[in-house]
Amino acid sequence: MADPPPVARGAAVAPDEVLEHTALAVGASLVAAFALAPASWWLLREVVLVATAGAVAVGSVLVGVRRYRPRAPRAWLLIGAGLGLFAVGYLATGAYTLERNDVLSLLAGTFSLAGYPFFVAALVVAIRARGGGVDRRAAVDAGVVAAVGAYLAWVYLVRPAFERGKLSTFHAVVVFCYVGVDVLVLSVVVRFLMGAGWRAMRSLQTLTVGVACTLASDVTYVAWRVYGSPPVRVWQTLVVAGLVATGVAALDPSMRALTEETGDPAAQRDTGRLVFLAALALVPPLMLAARWAQGATLYIPASVVVWVVLALLLGARFRLAARLAREEAEREATLTRYAAEVLAAGDREEILAAARRALVGLSASGHGRARLVLGDGDQPAPAPAATWPVTLAGEPVGMVAAECSGVVVRRWRGALGAIASQLSMALERDGLLATERATAESLVAQNERLRELDAMKDSFVSSVSHELRTPLTSMVGFLEILRDGEVGELSAEQAHVVEIIERNGHRLERLIGDILVAARFDSGRMRFDMGWVDLAALLAARVESIEALAASRSIRLGLSVEAGLAPVWGDEMRLGGLVDNLLSNAVKFTPEGGAVAVSAGREDGGEVVEVTDTGMGMAPADLDHVFDRFYRAANAGTVVGTGLGLSIAQATAQAHGGRIDVTSTLGTGTTFRVHLPEKTATPDHDEVTDDRSPAARG
Repeated sequence: MADPPPVARGAAVAPDEVLEHTALAVGASLVAAFALAPASWWLLREVVLVATAGAVAVGSVLVGVRRYRPRAPRAWLLIGAGLGLFAVGYLATGAYTLERNDVLSLLAGTFSLAGYPFFVAALVVAIRARGGGVDRRAAVDAGVVAAVGAYLAWVYLVRPAFERGKLSTFHAVVVFCYVGVDVLVLSVVVRFLMGAGWRAMRSLQTLTVGVACTLASDVTYVAWRVYGSPPVRVWQTLVVAGLVATGVAALDPSMRALTEETGDPAAQRDTGRLVFLAALALVPPLMLAARWAQGATLYIPASVVVWVVLALLLGARFRLAARLAREEAEREATLTRYAAEVLAAGDREEILAAARRALVGLSASGHGRARLVLGDGDQPAPAPAATWPVTLAGEPVGMVAAECSGVVVRRWRGALGAIASQLSMALERDGLLATERATAESLVAQNERLRELDAMKDSFVSSVSHELRTPLTSMVGFLEILRDGEVGELSAEQAHVVEIIERNGHRLERLIGDILVAARFDSGRMRFDMGWVDLAALLAARVESIEALAASRSIRLGLSVEAGLAPVWGDEMRLGGLVDNLLSNAVKFTPEGGAVAVSAGREDGGEVVEVTDTGMGMAPADLDHVFDRFYRAANAGTVVGTGLGLSIAQATAQAHGGRIDVTSTLGTGTTFRVHLPEKTATPDHDEVTDDRSPAARG
């Protein structure tokens, strides 16, 4: 059952807090009433208030156990039983103060002392429920505190009780028993708190206050019996406060922490604990010095015994601290090596081998065993004390298991958790790398297949084009014979039909030629007969060749060439085809009465040929695809064309080291600018083959 969420400021108080605060208010009222009530109100103080405090304490424990259902409820139930016995004992003590009856005195001492074994048993149950095992640090620390406490009790309580002779044998035995059980409870409480992380738990803090008040009440009771001070009211008030605080501790939701497994908080405070223990070791000599200065009895034998015990315990404690520090350093070194090996691992088996080596390194201390168990059953499943999952893509594939005591589990928890998490990440990385390798291999195979298909396509296009050109040439030739009347005169209607067939035959012939040129560019087999080309003469010839077509559509042609234009290095036929494509497009897409202007000049260390028309223009979306194969603008309509001319023109410009840019406004016109470098080869070369890759040629 999870703890209730914290209450936000200004929000309604949770029911659990109302219950706890109510019990705390009632308990504080009982303590205040007991401390302030006049001595003459003995019935109210010694019976009603003590009985009420006992009932509140026991009831709080029962309600807390039922409400929060701790992991091991027996621990809290034992505490409740101890509180009940304390309450009965204190009631008997109160009755004894009113009526000096040995039976009441015996009952008071018996019930009061009988409550302590229940407290000790409760703490032992809590330690086991937490998976504590044998925590040698906490045990030695408890021994040091118990030795110093026993020494102080012996010097100031036990020996004076016997030496003064003020107590009867019965009461002297009672004093001795109280001191003995207090030392025992103190040692167990210290043992528990050293490994409990109690500072972060309000319930454990309140419980610690309650136990401290109970132990303090015993000390004040014995001091009252021996020295007659402090006043009995102090002892009695501490009794009630101990009952209330111990009971109210069960009403906080954190009461479950008493029996829940914890981390190893003592490891972080080990230095402070060692300083505290060293300070406790100075108590006997300081006390001897103080008593010597006061002229009091020194109790040398008891001091010597305590010194020897403390020397042995502290020696063992510091050796244990050194060993644990060394083991911690070895764990850190193991984790560092493991991280480096996992990063350097090349595949899954190397990653798993690195994890197993790290676990073997952790197990080298001999305190337990840690192993890697995978879901494929590579090892028999152990009976671990704790496990950490190993996941791949969010699914469990195994676990890191620890076979050791709870103390060692808490000590190893961080390291084993790190190994499991890093192993999960490494396996995830290996899976991603394997997927990436498979994808890369698949892409290589697909690219190779695409290259094969591209080559097959080029070969197919070339073969088909050649096969189509041969009969087509024959057909066009025979059409010319028919048209010329060499096989007989044709009627006007027959001549018109032959003219249409011949015109479409020439159109098909041009289309096949364009396809062959595009295929040669794609395959890198386009040959260029390079030489110095007079750009002005080339433009004049190409403009002249298209004048008839332009005139038939009343389109004005203009040519402007900058004076002194230098020749360019290139293939005259291919450059002429480039200009033909641009002029043909300009005339085709310019309506009757429009104009086409051709110009040439120098720019940025090269020559620029510009073809501008006043045609229909293109939309911005068409400009990105105007040089794509077989692409036709959306407004091309019924204008004749294949969509190959501009693609071939761009490839020709690029083969000469240049480029073509285009700007266009829909409904206004289009401008193509051909940029040619001043020189792309030496005059000694008379032909060039376009050997670029298909991707670069595209």
